[in-house]
Amino acid sequence: YVPLYGQEYTIFFEDVSGNRYQSSITYAVEKIAISGKLLKEIETMVGDVLGFAIHTCVNGKELHPVTDDNLQRFYTLLFSDEIRNSYKDAIALNLIQFLYEKDRIEELDRLLQNDALSQRSENVRAEVIKHLVLLGKMEQAYHRICAHGKEKIDNKTLLRVCNFVLQDKEEFDPQLLALAIHIFRQGKYSEKVLEYLVKYFEGSAKELRNIWKAAKEMELDNWLLGERILVQI
Repeated sequence: YVPLYGQEYTIFFEDVSGNRYQSSITYAVEKIAISGKLLKEIETMVGDVLGFAIHTCVNGKELHPVTDDNLQRFYTLLFSDEIRNSYKDAIALNLIQFLYEKDRIEELDRLLQNDALSQRSENVRAEVIKHLVLLGKMEQAYHRICAHGKEKIDNKTLLRVCNFVLQDKEEFDPQLLALAIHIFRQGKYSEKVLEYLVKYFEGSAKELRNIWKAAKEMELDNWLLGERILVQI
């Protein structure tokens, strides 16, 4: 038997010469999946069998909603080497949302700390950063941003992280400066962000003037920045 999961598949047969055949070979597909009441009764005995996890969590190209009953099956799929990355991304996002909505904070924290999520798509990494911030894990969120970039992360989350780091850091940090100027360019920033840019940012005269004007509107000391603008002129 060759196991087939779901309804979308194509079967080919290959001979010793490497020739492949599809419609000219006779074969039979036998449905042996267990459903209904018996399925419920054997769930606790199956363990983390991948095929069973696929059967109970995936419906064609769609995922079933995450529930208390199938939660562990979704973990099996997420950490399997045999599942496509696109499915893993969707599973990771669904698990994060489920655990947060159910207020299962310790379990959510363990999932967010798992290195496997760092290998997922930008959307998943952005969701990890967002929920680290929601859990108050600002320092961890900042290190993840430095390690993997800020793509797909909303500016509100980035601003919260940047403000937190700037509370205790006044010295020059190229990664922090890159984060600060990115936030400023999105048009939503704070006094702390502006003060850091006034102190350390060097760029085009136009961008320096924009920072100078913003600092002036907030009545911040922008004398050092004014000097750098004059040097460029």
